[in-house]
Amino acid sequence: MVGGAALESVLIPILRDLRNHLPRMVLIGGWVPQMHRRYGTEEGWSRDPVSTVELDLLLTDEASPEESEPLSRTLRKIGFRPVDRDSPPAVWERDVTQG
Repeated sequence: MVGGAALESVLIPILRDLRNHLPRMVLIGGWVPQMHRRYGTEEGWSRDPVSTVELDLLLTDEASPEESEPLSRTLRKIGFRPVDRDSPPAVWERDVTQG
């Protein structure tokens, strides 16, 4: 799964599911060059298309007014589970066939 296919089948559906939490999220990691190449106005993003199904997100400490429930509850609702039992869990995953 690379480039546009990954964008359409992985990234966009997850971001849609997390829409109420987006105001406090920053996308970091491997998806950034792909997003710049596809939607940005600057040239020079020549990295090969993304072949990952992982999202790296940086969160602010404050919840936005649009958030009606905790992020952990939203993640569980859309099929994610914490990888380990750390509190608070930093890594979540779900069935890769769902993205």
